[in-house]
Amino acid sequence: MKHLIKIIIIKSIFVILSFSVIFSQEKVLPYYVDFATFNIKNGFTKLEVYYAVERNFLKFVAEGDYFKAKIKVNVDIIKDNRVVMKDSLIIPDKVKNLTDILPGQKLTNQSIFIIKEGEYTLRVTFTDLNALTSAKIEKKLKIRRFSDTKLQISDIEIASVIEGVEKEEIIFDKNGLRVLPNPQLYYGGKSNVLNFYVEIYNLAYNPDSENIPYTIRYAIIDPDGNLVKYLGKKQVEKNGKSSVLNGGIDISFLRTGTYYLKLMLFDPQKKETAETKKIFFVQNLRDIFPSGGEAGFTAKETVTNSIEEYKRMNEKELNEYFSPLKYIATKEEIEVFKNLDIDGKRSFLVEFWKKRDPDPKTPGNEYKAEFMSRLNEANRLFSTKRTKGWRTDRGRVMLRYGKPDQIERNPGSATGNAYEIWNYYEIQGGVIFVFVDKTGVKRYELVHSTCQGELYDPDWHRWLTKHY
Repeated sequence: MKHLIKIIIIKSIFVILSFSVIFSQEKVLPYYVDFATFNIKNGFTKLEVYYAVERNFLKFVAEGDYFKAKIKVNVDIIKDNRVVMKDSLIIPDKVKNLTDILPGQKLTNQSIFIIKEGEYTLRVTFTDLNALTSAKIEKKLKIRRFSDTKLQISDIEIASVIEGVEKEEIIFDKNGLRVLPNPQLYYGGKSNVLNFYVEIYNLAYNPDSENIPYTIRYAIIDPDGNLVKYLGKKQVEKNGKSSVLNGGIDISFLRTGTYYLKLMLFDPQKKETAETKKIFFVQNLRDIFPSGGEAGFTAKETVTNSIEEYKRMNEKELNEYFSPLKYIATKEEIEVFKNLDIDGKRSFLVEFWKKRDPDPKTPGNEYKAEFMSRLNEANRLFSTKRTKGWRTDRGRVMLRYGKPDQIERNPGSATGNAYEIWNYYEIQGGVIFVFVDKTGVKRYELVHSTCQGELYDPDWHRWLTKHY
């Protein structure tokens, strides 16, 4: 175990060094920088620089009723040893109590530059104005000029959160989305969904005739270009010569290491292809705590199936416990459970899970553990003040089929409803579920699926338009 932890630490140090981080202090400071480029007109490129600071490494000082910190960020674009563009800002932070500052919390911001193609150096300097300490990060930039005619994809922006907005108000807003960057590019612990944003340019499109959808393929590869997992493909309808694509990919299956998300684009109407890729890093807790020893991490082997668990429940609690199990129970099982007395229900639940134990030789029930994990995730993600998450359409689908391999999130607008498309690549050869927020209160309803036995509506696009 100690040897494994040492390996993880060494890998983490290598990740930091690979980003050419130059620090003005002896200890490693948790500041992160990333960037992405996008197309704009007139031969220029939009460069977005993302940066974040770990809050618990800043110095907070008492000022009145609050504790305050201030970080100064200088962003310099350098060419031929000369600063040709720059941005400077001070990011304030304050808390009522120092105990509110938790590990992992970050202050995140970004700078935007309109720049010509060429080779540059990006230098970002962070200064803690209370501690009077600083750190400097430098990266090489190779800015490309996007074509006016050739099919192309922007860089991939890795995000911590992507959500729809009706009005663009802050620097993170673009194309109807609020894209909060994740410049750390790190995933692990409870952070297992990789959110991404890209823009696509120069699609073949004719507003006066029918257009063929373009195809996008997703894959995760290793640093040597070897395929780790093919995530499938999807066809996307065209609404013009450009397109915005975003989604969330479950990467909890990945072991600790360095990976790339790769997107491959094909426009059959234009008969052209394009691709892009983005590095990210994973530190999987299962590699460090394989037996579930880390606080808050429950290994599947620890989920037992004993009548003692159910003896602690009264009949109302047993009925509530069984309610979400109806999504995986047969009609006969639902009818039998309903007519049992309290002792019968306790014995029934033991047998219910026993029949679904994939490996009775192990001390735990892996299927039960997986289901309970889905239940907790559904309640965490989809619960409202009135409805538990598992009772929602998205919760039901998650309980029955697991987490989707990819989620495409589309924001609402003045005339259109927000919707999500969930992709499962290994169910029935690949299926989708479409959820639409018909009422604008974030209550997403299932309107269409290609999964056998689910709601099928080939005219589901009609739900995307708001009806007053």
